[in-house]
Amino acid sequence: MEIKPSCKSQFLAIKEEAIELLEKGYSKKAVYRYFRDKKKIAMSYTSWRIIVDTHKKSSPFAAFHKANRQKQNSTTAQTPTKTSTASRSFKHDPTPLPVDFNFNQKKKEGK
Repeated sequence: MEIKPSCKSQFLAIKEEAIELLEKGYSKKAVYRYFRDKKKIAMSYTSWRIIVDTHKKSSPFAAFHKANRQKQNSTTAQTPTKTSTASRSFKHDPTPLPVDFNFNQKKKEGK
């Protein structure tokens, strides 16, 4: 799930107070409701939970993007390389098609 920048800034504004309440033993949901009722945050509970779960990391907001980058890097590293020497190429035929040519025309039987 992508966390919106506004959610990040909302959390940073109340981070110290939120961490203090969590360390006192309040649940994530209770702390979320407390700040939401005081209108200090307007994010969803899902965004709140993700931010609270990752706030101790060096860059908690980059966790999602970092995982995606690692996944992309691993898939590009596993891309097989061509080992065959046969080259496939497109050859353009410069002769124009007849004026009455129809791509959707069915082939006539016998020709």
